[in-house]
Amino acid sequence: GQIINSQGNYENIIIDSVKIVPEPIIKLKSKVLVLKSIIVWYSNHYVTFFMNEDVWYLYNDLYSPSTSTPDYITRVGTYDELLVYSIASIRNIIQTNSVLIWYQ
Repeated sequence: GQIINSQGNYENIIIDSVKIVPEPIIKLKSKVLVLKSIIVWYSNHYVTFFMNEDVWYLYNDLYSPSTSTPDYITRVGTYDELLVYSIASIRNIIQTNSVLIWYQ
């Protein structure tokens, strides 16, 4: 991909090298937004990370009874655990494969 650098020139970047670290809370002048959900592109499929009662979960509708996960939903844990979570060989998937980050 390409970006425009601070001098106004196009610069080639490797998209895989860009890491996005979503803030858990964004404070605006009159509002506080809390990170609630992140959609990630993984293996030609979208999966969703969502928070419920301060615990993060992974929802993947490609459930397979042959895997060790007995459900569509897997507990991820804390925000810090979310940031370093891996799926298959993709480490830190939140930081590298996020396509939609939702705050409320």
